[in-house]
Amino acid sequence: MKVDTLRLRLPSIHDLTSTAVTAFAYKQAGVWHVGEPTSLTTILSQYQPRLLEVGLHPADTTLVTTSMPPLSEKHRRTAVLAQIEPLALDDVDQLSIAYGPRSPSGDVTLAWLPRESLAYVHDVLQGQGVVLPALRFYPAPFFWPCPTPAKPAHLLINGR
Repeated sequence: MKVDTLRLRLPSIHDLTSTAVTAFAYKQAGVWHVGEPTSLTTILSQYQPRLLEVGLHPADTTLVTTSMPPLSEKHRRTAVLAQIEPLALDDVDQLSIAYGPRSPSGDVTLAWLPRESLAYVHDVLQGQGVVLPALRFYPAPFFWPCPTPAKPAHLLINGR
């Protein structure tokens, strides 16, 4: 079935194979539909999306929030690298790095993982015949519900 967007919530990279059970949702005609978790092979054979959004498992990315002054985009990238360098276990040149916009309070959310890990995810998807003009990877929190005081968000990893 052709769909506008297919969104996958992957298991941990250590458990990722073509037969790994994967949660997913798809958007068609402006409406989101949640599918029953099944193997990556089954999902990718049944749905042909224009855009594939891949949510990485929380254990696969490092996520921090830090304060930054208002900077141009060119200077913000340099500041992001300077913030990550003392925190990362790998050389920043070996990392895939993402960061969000600066909030009004000056906070910026940073996320990173080793490039080889992201390359592995890409290889698994490509092994399933995924050839898309648009493929986006997101750290896990981008797929979590937004908490409110009345409805806090909780995350269970491996039942804990």
